[in-house]
Amino acid sequence: MSSTSPQTAQRIPNSPLRGEFGSVSPAVSRRLAQIPDLYRATYLKALSGSKTAAVKAQCLECVGWQRAEVTRCTDDGCPLFNVRPYQKKSPRRGESPGACNARSCDRGTSDK
Repeated sequence: MSSTSPQTAQRIPNSPLRGEFGSVSPAVSRRLAQIPDLYRATYLKALSGSKTAAVKAQCLECVGWQRAEVTRCTDDGCPLFNVRPYQKKSPRRGESPGACNARSCDRGTSDK
């Protein structure tokens, strides 16, 4: 289900976004114009209902679209802190950090 109604949706005239994004609300088109090209698809995927993309887009927007800043985020008061993207994977239950798993052993390395 789209979040834009037929009354508010509009084509983006004479814009490079027009063909790529189709009909979007004026608010969405204004925001798209401010988002770096690299992250526009993530934002649109979030608008289409992807929760993972929504978290990623929100975190990126919060830190000025700087991926490294999402990784370094220290705002543990943020409700998205524990689910923010670009974090190192934690070892599975029962695995010690740096343990050899099937994928890393095949390459002859360990995950650290």
